[in-house]
Amino acid sequence: MNEAEPKIVPLPPEKWKGFPIPMRYTTETWFDVVTERQEGGGWIVRLEKKRFDEPVTHTPEEYDFPDKLYEDFRPGAEAWGILSDTGELLGCVESAPEEWSNRLVVTEMWVTEELRRRGYGHRLMALAKKRAADEGRRAIILETQSCNTGAIAFYESEGFSLIGYDLCEYTNRDAARREVRFDMGILLETNQKEETMEPKTNAAMTVTAHSGCLGFPDNSIEAARAGVEAGADIVEIDLSFTDAGEPVLSHDGPKEGEESAPLSALFAFLKEFPGVRANVDIKSTARLEKVAPLAEEYGVLGQIFYTGVGDELLGGVTEKSPSVPRYLNVDVDKARMTEIPYLESLAEKVKNAGCVGINLQYRGLSAEMVSVFHGRGLLVSVWTVNKEEDMPRVIALKPDNITTRRPDLLIPLVRSL
Repeated sequence: MNEAEPKIVPLPPEKWKGFPIPMRYTTETWFDVVTERQEGGGWIVRLEKKRFDEPVTHTPEEYDFPDKLYEDFRPGAEAWGILSDTGELLGCVESAPEEWSNRLVVTEMWVTEELRRRGYGHRLMALAKKRAADEGRRAIILETQSCNTGAIAFYESEGFSLIGYDLCEYTNRDAARREVRFDMGILLETNQKEETMEPKTNAAMTVTAHSGCLGFPDNSIEAARAGVEAGADIVEIDLSFTDAGEPVLSHDGPKEGEESAPLSALFAFLKEFPGVRANVDIKSTARLEKVAPLAEEYGVLGQIFYTGVGDELLGGVTEKSPSVPRYLNVDVDKARMTEIPYLESLAEKVKNAGCVGINLQYRGLSAEMVSVFHGRGLLVSVWTVNKEEDMPRVIALKPDNITTRRPDLLIPLVRSL
């Protein structure tokens, strides 16, 4: 009998208050914080990634105050957890409001090593983002450490950026111990009016610029750059392979006499924009095992995810590139798009496939689908909304992402509605 898939469920404080979190990790690298005083005033601060002589492991036992859920100094905390079929906690996310600043603090974020790189962290973080959106927070912030480079890469892939650091948060020797507090955050869209803050309603919604947005050639770096300049959170490209097995930006594969940009060109572009992610729409899994190592070489592995993963490609993706998060492409039965049992079966299919969410044509989207998928910690992404008259209706259904050829039209609507 197969072991049941772990479930993401709310963790009520009456049961989980004070529960210790086994926050342990092993790292081979850290960010060295180098500050240089400048003649005439000012400082230059550099964060240099360096490698330990041998791997370093941090465990709860080395700290006097291990992390626990629902601490008294975190009023308003809410927690979700990953539970096994026996009730064992395999991961969790806890968030609490910082009311004076109107920010949401992700106070705890942990996934057991056995479940990492399977989309669970992404699904947990989506719950914190949804809470921030529902409560109208102006930012989401969290704390990590300079030596926890795996966590830093994950947070960057979720859209977080470095917003500060503290050289003596834990001890007076934090820099020497190579464990400096890093503060990371997502600054949500706000409007200043009479010195008040009005957070964006759809704070957690992202916009993806289609591979041929704004009239630029499909699968060109020019299209990606235009999308970013228009304010897109994500750029889309199609991935194919040459006869020699090289990954290229192409929908149907390179044609005779045509040159397709290499995938490395996209990764070089992403390196310029660390806050931007790329939706890699898979057209073939021929040499998919090349993608993750190439992304890691450019330092952008945390910025990519896969779509285009239908039933026919799922096995190849799972086998050849399991570390990259993926959405399952589904052709939704529009006659049943509001039926809860049907939607629950779709969510179960996505979950069992190890995917972070569903990717579908926008006409198959319903409010019921979003509710069912979000209830299971899954994301909903739709394509391709190009007509201005369709945009408000799709936005009102609150998917997590909308792909469009017209980010110049869609982004102002997402920010204003």
